[in-house]
Amino acid sequence: MELDGGFSTVLHGDVHLGNLVARDGTAVLVDTEWSLVGLNLFEFEHVDLFDVGRDYPERIRAGARECCLAYFGELGIGTRRAAELMNALGVLKVMRQNTYAKYKRDDAMLAAIPGALEAALAGTVLG
Repeated sequence: MELDGGFSTVLHGDVHLGNLVARDGTAVLVDTEWSLVGLNLFEFEHVDLFDVGRDYPERIRAGARECCLAYFGELGIGTRRAAELMNALGVLKVMRQNTYAKYKRDDAMLAAIPGALEAALAGTVLG
C-alpha cells in the first residue's frame, strides 16, 4: 500500500518501560530486535490506548482511534484514507502476533490468527 503523506523513520518496535534504561541522565532504548524503518504510526502499537501488551486483542480503542485520526489529520490525510492505514496497522499487528505465536509454539494463539486476520482485513479491528 502506498502511503499518502507522512514520513518514514526508525522505529523501535517494542517501546515500553521495560525497554528503557537510564544512562548518564537520559533514557536509552534497549531490546531492539523489532526495530525497522516505517511510518511512525506503527510505534503507537505499544501505547496503552491500543490495549496491547497484555492479551493482544487486536482492536484499537476509541481513544487511540481518535489519536490516530488526529495524527493523520495533521499530515493532511482524510478520514477514509486514515481508516485504511489503521486497518493496515491491524494487519501488521496480526502478522507480528503470528510470528510471535510460532516462535513460542503457542497453538492456542496460532488458532486465533485466521479470525484476527479476517477481522483486520475487513476493517473491524477499529471497534
